[in-house]
This record gives sequence, C-alpha cells and structure tokens, in this order.
Amino acid sequence: MAGIGDCGLDGLVCIGNDLTNNTGYGFLQDTGTMDVVDGRPAPGSRGILMGNNISRNGKSGIGYEGAVVAGSGYHYKDNIINDNAEFGIEITAGSLEYNDVWIFGNEMARNGRDGFRLVSGTMKNVDIEHNRVFNNGQDIANGGGSGLVINGNITGGSITSNKLRDNQSSKTQDYGLCGNGNLTDVDIDGNHYVGFKTAAENLTGTK
Repeated sequence: MAGIGDCGLDGLVCIGNDLTNNTGYGFLQDTGTMDVVDGRPAPGSRGILMGNNISRNGKSGIGYEGAVVAGSGYHYKDNIINDNAEFGIEITAGSLEYNDVWIFGNEMARNGRDGFRLVSGTMKNVDIEHNRVFNNGQDIANGGGSGLVINGNITGGSITSNKLRDNQSSKTQDYGLCGNGNLTDVDIDGNHYVGFKTAAENLTGTK
C-alpha cells in the first residue's frame, strides 16, 4: 500500500503530508489496479509534491510507473525522502517518455538503494537541482546503491548544484552520479562530491 497514490489526476497539489511507515511506497504515480481504457487511469500530470516527509517506507519513497501510460509535468520540491527500504525516488518510464519534470531541493538520505534512479525510458525537459543526496545504499545485501543513477535517457535538461556525499566511516554510496543512459543537451555542473565507495562520477552512456 502507498501513503498517497496519483492514478490520473491533473494538477494534484500535495503539500505538508507525513507519508511514512507505509508497507509500500510513500507516494506512488501509476495506473492503479483498473484496466487502462482510452489512456485512463494514468500516472498523474502537472502535479506539485512539496514539503512532505516521505520516509521509512517498505518500498521507495516516491515511485513513478509509466510503462503503460505516461504522465508529465510534475514538480517534486523540498521533500524529505529518507530511510526508505528501496529508492528515494524511482522513475520507470519503459518505452514511453516522462517529460517536463522538476526535482528541486529534496533531501534523499540513507535509502536502501539509490537516492534517485531513472530506471528506464526517456525524460525530456527535466531538471534535477539543489538536492541533498547522501549516505544511500544502506541495503548492501541487495546490491547497495549510489546517489543519482541515470539508467534511462535524458534529452534537454540539467543535473546541477546537487550535494552528493557519503560522510560515513564505512561508505555505502558507490557513486555520487552514475548510470548508462544517454544524455543529450544536458548540463551537468556545480555538483559537490564528497566520499563514496568507488568514485564521484561514472556516466557510461553517450553524452
């Protein structure tokens, strides 16, 4: 179960909620349990998720599943996304796109896997800025993790001014920024790297 699910709203505003200790996701965008007819239900679009505590959940803090029908235009701002069993933010777009997304000013810390992961698909016009991402990869038994992981493609966007750190005596974040996705017209600038098990950055896709 998720704390809150957006399965097709246009313009949801979700501010100041305590989305903690759920057995599933803290906040989930997907098609829900109904059959998709004429593009509905779908992950929500043009929503604002801001100032929420999304922590200690049994799966990821925020999950987006758009492999069947795509959403767009979400703002994820100023959320605390800590100590979740899997990822802080997990985005799966499959063969589709997830566009016009802003990820700004969030704290993603001590999650079991990565702080942020673009699992698959393509994102266009996406900006990942001014986030504090530290000490993730706590679930070493299941592969650990890194800070920001881009395994899908990004076209037209930025990854800037993020604080990517592992300040633990026993490091758990493999990389600050890594992934095999292709990056086209993406500005990567001004990120602050401290610590890490392996290296600060390892981007292997075309860029």
